[in-house]
Amino acid sequence: MLELPRIFGTTLDNIPPPIQNLNIPDIHSIKLESPERNSLKVGIVWKTNPHHTSATKRSCKLTDFQSILDIAGITFYSLQKEPGVDIQLLKTLPILDLSSQLNDFADTAGIITQLDLVITVDTAVAHLAGTLGKPLMLTIIGQILRKHKVIYSQPKISIKKLLN
Repeated sequence: MLELPRIFGTTLDNIPPPIQNLNIPDIHSIKLESPERNSLKVGIVWKTNPHHTSATKRSCKLTDFQSILDIAGITFYSLQKEPGVDIQLLKTLPILDLSSQLNDFADTAGIITQLDLVITVDTAVAHLAGTLGKPLMLTIIGQILRKHKVIYSQPKISIKKLLN
């Protein structure tokens, strides 16, 4: 399956553009706070639905993101709908927890439209961000981006700036 883009000659130039007329409800009640003016806004998701049969294979730990949380000029937002056991750790990290505002996909879409980048494991959030045309970094098998390759990323944001 991972070989299909190579077999079909898929490049960033011939991937269809995001859906331009996707009807996203105007969600003005969810405004992203940013402690730093002009900082990049990056949403993160570290685990999939825990009831999914492959959840342990597709999820990573919140601690896997710690290596990038101290990059200057970036504000991180948790798009994790149910942080579960990670809630206490989340409170100690420089990540703004949005879980209480994520009631449905419309809420998640409204937040994603305000972000500059989404970093996620293989979840519906990845598909939603891609559909919305947001730059996306997808982690593989629970390994954070520095340690593993990026499957997909749109060139609208300096990934090098994020990971340096």
